[in-house]
Amino acid sequence: MKRAAVTLFLLLASGCSSSHQIASSSNQITDAAHSSRGRFVWIADEATKPEPNLPGIHTTALGGIEEQETIIKSAARIIYNLPGVKDVTPFWAELIVYGMVFLSLVGVIIILVHSGILQILKRFVLRWLPTRSAND
Repeated sequence: MKRAAVTLFLLLASGCSSSHQIASSSNQITDAAHSSRGRFVWIADEATKPEPNLPGIHTTALGGIEEQETIIKSAARIIYNLPGVKDVTPFWAELIVYGMVFLSLVGVIIILVHSGILQILKRFVLRWLPTRSAND
């Protein structure tokens, strides 16, 4: 029963969305980067001492190497999952776009009417349309 629960958990965890995987990897990168920075600060401080703690520096450097490997793996996961992310425009943004297009068309029509260009276009179009003859 316990194995089934663990297996189910692993299947669900591995089936997470790409955006969730990217967010998780980003958090791992941030955590590892902050920890590595602290290690590098400690190594830099320790190295400037008259009698540096060489075994401590070595151990801290090895920990930093592991953190850098975590950062590299997390970045690779982000790169792998990035194609699975779809950029979605919110519905309200599309409504704003349609509204702006509508208002622009209304504005163009108002300008054409008030400038008289619409009357000129109307006369031009009416020349090409067939008219009713008296015999019809």
